[in-house]
Amino acid sequence: MRILKWAALVVGALFLLLGLAACGGYFYVKDSTTPTLDGSLELDGLENSATVEREPSGVVHIRAENEGDMFFALGAAHAQDRLWQMEFQRRGGAGRLSEVLGEATVGEDEFLRSEGFYRAAESSYESLSDESRATIDSYVEGINSYLATGPELPVEFMLLGYEPEEWRPADVVVWAKMMSLDLSANYESELTRHALRAEGVTPERIRELIPPYPEDAPTMISTEDLEEEEAEREIEPSSEVSNEVPGEASGDVSGEMSSGMPSESESEMSDEVSDEKSSGMPGEASSAMSDEVSSEAADEMPREMASEVSGEASGERSADERPSGVSGESESEMSDEPLGEVSDETAEQARALIEARESLPESLEASNNWVVSGEKTASGEPLLANDPHLGFQVPSLWHLAHLEAPGFEAVGATLPGLPAVVIGKNEDISWGVTNVGADVQDLYVMDKSDGGYIHDGETKEYETRTETIEVADGEPADIEVRETVHGPIISDVVDAAGENPLALRWTTLDDGDTTMDAFLGMNRAGNWDEFNEALRSYVAPSQNFVYSDVDGNIGYVAPGSFPIRADGHTGLAPASGDGESDWEGFIPFDEWPRAFNPDEGFIATANNKATPEGYPYDIAFEWAEPYRAARIRAMIEAKDDHTVEDMTEIQNDYKSLLFEDFRSVIEDMEPESENASEWRERLVEWDGVASPESREAAVFAAWYAELSRLPEAEVGEEFWDEPRYLLEALENGDPNCEPSTAEGCMEFASEAMERALEMFEGEPPEWSEEHRATFEHPVLGSTPLARLSNREVPFGGDASTVNVGSYDFSDFSMSGGPSYRHVVDMSEGGESVFIHPMGQSGNVLSGGFDDLLDMWVEGGYLPMRTSDYEVEGSLTLDPPAPGDSGG
Repeated sequence: MRILKWAALVVGALFLLLGLAACGGYFYVKDSTTPTLDGSLELDGLENSATVEREPSGVVHIRAENEGDMFFALGAAHAQDRLWQMEFQRRGGAGRLSEVLGEATVGEDEFLRSEGFYRAAESSYESLSDESRATIDSYVEGINSYLATGPELPVEFMLLGYEPEEWRPADVVVWAKMMSLDLSANYESELTRHALRAEGVTPERIRELIPPYPEDAPTMISTEDLEEEEAEREIEPSSEVSNEVPGEASGDVSGEMSSGMPSESESEMSDEVSDEKSSGMPGEASSAMSDEVSSEAADEMPREMASEVSGEASGERSADERPSGVSGESESEMSDEPLGEVSDETAEQARALIEARESLPESLEASNNWVVSGEKTASGEPLLANDPHLGFQVPSLWHLAHLEAPGFEAVGATLPGLPAVVIGKNEDISWGVTNVGADVQDLYVMDKSDGGYIHDGETKEYETRTETIEVADGEPADIEVRETVHGPIISDVVDAAGENPLALRWTTLDDGDTTMDAFLGMNRAGNWDEFNEALRSYVAPSQNFVYSDVDGNIGYVAPGSFPIRADGHTGLAPASGDGESDWEGFIPFDEWPRAFNPDEGFIATANNKATPEGYPYDIAFEWAEPYRAARIRAMIEAKDDHTVEDMTEIQNDYKSLLFEDFRSVIEDMEPESENASEWRERLVEWDGVASPESREAAVFAAWYAELSRLPEAEVGEEFWDEPRYLLEALENGDPNCEPSTAEGCMEFASEAMERALEMFEGEPPEWSEEHRATFEHPVLGSTPLARLSNREVPFGGDASTVNVGSYDFSDFSMSGGPSYRHVVDMSEGGESVFIHPMGQSGNVLSGGFDDLLDMWVEGGYLPMRTSDYEVEGSLTLDPPAPGDSGG
């Protein structure tokens, strides 16, 4: 996750540190900021002794005699390795960065206070089960008990001149809320549409600029999976929807859920709004596959997927059979009424809110996971792979750990600040997650009335509260937050007031969020039924969970609080806040997207569309381009004896299906210069593998970036990364071309090639010379100490490659990508593996600060072991001796 940026450090402290280093104080600073990882440590609050062992790689192994002590020890271990990161995260979530960072972060604090993340975290903690609250309490006690020993503090505390406060349970939950912010981006898209419509762009034109998901592209579950799940339930759907969020229903284990109401399918919407302009599957046939993947698998895949989502097989219901209460109208039928008159003020408001959102954690539309049954593996047992793509940060987002206590054992990726293995395995099951991209955020345009707003025909008063933001070396800043029945007014945080206030409804901010119950229950689950029952409590952010177990089963489920919208409200643009577009309930637990042991023998997700035609609800209308999903499917289908090594090869694949879609365009271009003509020919012959060494990859990336400038004057954004809009323009013309014909657009493409080569002064470099994965420290990264804290490494790929390499079109820098990778082998004696970038330690002076970075960038992995590992450091945590107060 890209953490909030800080403009400058306390100058005096910085020069003091530099002076110490110059005078030989480096070793003093290192010793005074490095925790003790060997020997023993007395910590008040432990019931029995626990051990914390560390491999040379820094992977942590914790063993305790009970779960309470185990999570206590995890809190202490996280604090040893990542205390500053945890401090920064909880302050960010609470909107309290300015207390230590000063005026530079007041805007960020105002935004986060207005949305109410910490208030939501406090509510969530109170909603959790007794068992989960006890787990969080043990974890927090471990952190605080460690702090009570007066440990060596990370250098960031020295620079800022303060010591951390005690931890509270809400400090834990608020980081889960901030992760939800990183994985929920729909309201940014709503604001973009809001601005465009306010500037006079018609809904029809917006659908051309932002095309819907291709009808024949892969979905995560097939129509057959859907039908099998319906048959398994063997219940008649009712005509009511669930008004409970999943967390509120967590105590209900009866499985009785209402609803089952069908709606117009998402693919129907796509058909209506696309005007048959979909380009179909990315990358034609075998040209999209690398040499080792058979052309037969590539050719068959699009036809099979098209068959899966055909209306004939879907059991589609007519509009007359569709009950009310579920969104039944397409985007094209959505009323423009909520927007009101075309208005510069409204457009300015939307643009200002988009800009304000850019200072917060970056939303990255990319992650992969898949699970392959024993029918397609060499061992005959399942293999599960996952690589969540998030913004890069220093230190790493993840922390690798193995937790063990009687009745509990799990290993994988933990998040410092949270007491659970978020992605990993236990003795019986394994799981992986990617972002569903479900639309769980809606903006509402509120009608003003006598100081209040109109809802359900009545004037209602805003609920208000005053938030005071303390500012280091400055005056406190007071803000008034207004709340509506939908949620907070977010437009108050920008100077551009607009004609009407904008309120945000978001499941993450709702009361009763019990997502932590789900993660802790999942860690303990031993089979598919227990795994699903644990996820019953899941609210947000919705994730695609893939599953495997020791009995050879594989599965998929997308849990979460999915809103059911009123007729005519798609969630694609702000709606009227007058009550006509209120949410009408949530998709019931029994009808979440789900598949178990599909006939296909595998399940793959890559932020592509989750559900096929025939699924009775509209989870979202916007999905990631299907390039990564298509590539993963083709590589899995290419053989039936996959190994762990095959899975890691897929994770590190650099084949660009984006390029394959544009190959014919490049072939038809007529560049003016001889150099451009030569590079056009080289691109036409290129295999599309965007390896770090490829010069063709650099040329294509630069050309595509220049091509994306096409609608700049119309959309008000320098780059417009919508490949199917660009392809449509090049094939059939577009108003932004001069002339607006296909020939005019092809001329623009040729000119884009000339400009791309000019960037490189006619001599394109290897892709990795320009394309660098950048890791920036949120504080030190903006100071003279950046050389000590920041890292930059060569990388390949683009937004369409499985080994994703999304980049800033202005400078090719890569600020996000695979934040963690693992492959789990469920066979007896199988060697599972995992890795994350940077290192296990957050201490910039530690050898464990960045020792995993080279391994990660080269596609290497660490063994995921729970025994028979090398121990470099062993720390025993002991309760205080009788009569000793501890600390």
